[in-house]
Amino acid sequence: MGRNRETVRRCVCRDRRQPRSAPLGGGMNQKHPRRNTKAARFVQLPMVLLDSEAVSTLGHAPFRVMVCLAANYNGKNNGNLGLTASQVADKGISKNTFYSAVAELERRGVIERTYAASRVPPRPTKYALCWLPIDDTEYSRTTRLPSHAYKSFSAPPRKKRRSRAMLRAVR
Repeated sequence: MGRNRETVRRCVCRDRRQPRSAPLGGGMNQKHPRRNTKAARFVQLPMVLLDSEAVSTLGHAPFRVMVCLAANYNGKNNGNLGLTASQVADKGISKNTFYSAVAELERRGVIERTYAASRVPPRPTKYALCWLPIDDTEYSRTTRLPSHAYKSFSAPPRKKRRSRAMLRAVR
């Protein structure tokens, strides 16, 4: 019973068949040895966002651009998310569609621009996701709370389409 912590640690390391001082390889994380860093990444979109009027009435292209921006988020770079037309071209989105989709997302409050694009040095426009707090990056300021600007968006009322029979009756 007189074992100290060092003795217990050495026993645990011997049981794992890997000395504690040896570097962990094979895509393993140094802090969390059982966490594989080569695993597939995922995008987390909260239900509050998906149920909001700003997102539920989006077209397919703005929604895909939103998912592409969210896929660039790594947990500490909100406000430094850059996306260009050439990056989304392989996903079937043309240059004009990309820029109109980004403008639509900004108008609805789903994303916000944190840094304008520049030619020298070449940098894309940087964006932040409005459902997450903005991180302290080179291109953005830190905010503790997310802006949730998308919650204040209200879609314009849809125009009722007249049927052909009604149009003939009007003439």
